[in-house]
Amino acid sequence: MDCEALVPDADSEAGDEEMEVQPQKRGVPSGKEELEEWMAAENFSRLPAPRGQEAFFKFLRGGSYDERVSITDVPVTAYGMDNAARGYQFWLKTEGVNLKSLFETYIVEEDTKLDEATEPYGELEKKKEKASEVDDYVKVLKAKIKVPLDDKYKLFKDFLEEEAKKLK
Repeated sequence: MDCEALVPDADSEAGDEEMEVQPQKRGVPSGKEELEEWMAAENFSRLPAPRGQEAFFKFLRGGSYDERVSITDVPVTAYGMDNAARGYQFWLKTEGVNLKSLFETYIVEEDTKLDEATEPYGELEKKKEKASEVDDYVKVLKAKIKVPLDDKYKLFKDFLEEEAKKLK
């Protein structure tokens, strides 16, 4: 297991006690406590962000997660981005997103809409309905994605248990 490396802050003078914590490798627990926290999650959607999610994403990609970007910014054509990894990425990208609500807040409601939103109300209502349809489709798609990701999560937990045995 890789632990966080402490290195002197570039702005500090030699002998100064100020230290900067370097970022840890993605998907690698900092120690037994973090590993146990990941194992305690009931399902993939309960993994702690961002590190537990990164570990699951790395697992889904067959151990590959070298990109220095968040999960949602990894190109869908990157190495190891199979259907499960893309599904998890989609899940995370759409978590908490509601197009209809965004549309109402930023485009329709007079007191909060953007100055650039100048279309007539009738046209906006048609678009808002389409946004609602997209939201409904995303919910259906996420329900379909959840089942195989839950199955992958069981395999991930088995993998974590094997990793925990190595720490004993």
